[in-house]
Amino acid sequence: MRGRVVRLSKTRRIMVDGLRLSMSIPCVLAQRRLALRTLVEARSARLERLPWSAIFTKAYALLAEETTELRRVYLQFPFPRLYEYPRSIAVVAIERTYRGESIVYPLMIRKPQTLGLGAIGRAITEAKAVDLDTQKDFRLAMRFAGLPGPLRRGLLWMGLNSGRHRAKIFGTYGVTVVASQQAEFLHLISPVPNVLNYGPFCRGRHSRRPHHVRSPGHGRRGRCPRARPLRRNPQWTDCGRTAVAWCALTKTARRRVALDLQSVLGNEIVMELRQGSSAAEVADRRSEKAVRTGSKKSIRGSAGA
Repeated sequence: MRGRVVRLSKTRRIMVDGLRLSMSIPCVLAQRRLALRTLVEARSARLERLPWSAIFTKAYALLAEETTELRRVYLQFPFPRLYEYPRSIAVVAIERTYRGESIVYPLMIRKPQTLGLGAIGRAITEAKAVDLDTQKDFRLAMRFAGLPGPLRRGLLWMGLNSGRHRAKIFGTYGVTVVASQQAEFLHLISPVPNVLNYGPFCRGRHSRRPHHVRSPGHGRRGRCPRARPLRRNPQWTDCGRTAVAWCALTKTARRRVALDLQSVLGNEIVMELRQGSSAAEVADRRSEKAVRTGSKKSIRGSAGA
């Protein structure tokens, strides 16, 4: 059957290059149910309804501040090594429509652990409506997509193996979510070293696939035994899946990270949600003002991931 050829747009070229680059990165997928009744109630009681992606972005940043393994990346050239960053850079995937085509716009947020939830939430909300042609980083990415394919892939590979520049291009962790569509990702590939994904919330007992871990290894496909299914919890629950570099996080560290994430969500994040218009809200307004005036580079939209 004869069809037609559809040329790749510049945005699609960047996505294809990123996926090609991700195929060589080993990853581990981990899933765990979290009891978040207190967090749901604290968010509902707040006048300003925050996006869940903002809450998980801030929680993961606070966790990475205490867990150095979440700020490390694996570099293979010119010799295998781990590179540790002093702070986190979050990349939040936002679905946009650009010139009649659905694209993924990566919003880069620098030092999210120092920002308030309100500032992160407003940055995500504004990124869903801002004109992409007015964003300097997006225009640079479109210009980069116009380069020949071999040159683009070579430059991306160099950025992936440069500890100093990798975080500026790809970030240190990503947040990508389809929970609003009552779905979740089964497998994630990304040049970002850590990717956090959470599924839809539900009340009471429900059926889920058991927690499992899969490790492709370095260039070889390996198998890991299934872990035991997690117990059901009658509280508000949520499933989060995190893909991490196999060399950067051990099995014990992965289990500890899952437990610590629930602790951060139930303590630090809940406390900040209950503060209302206190010092955290003042910090939010200062952060937002800094973003609008351009005097600081705390939050930047970037299309390099």
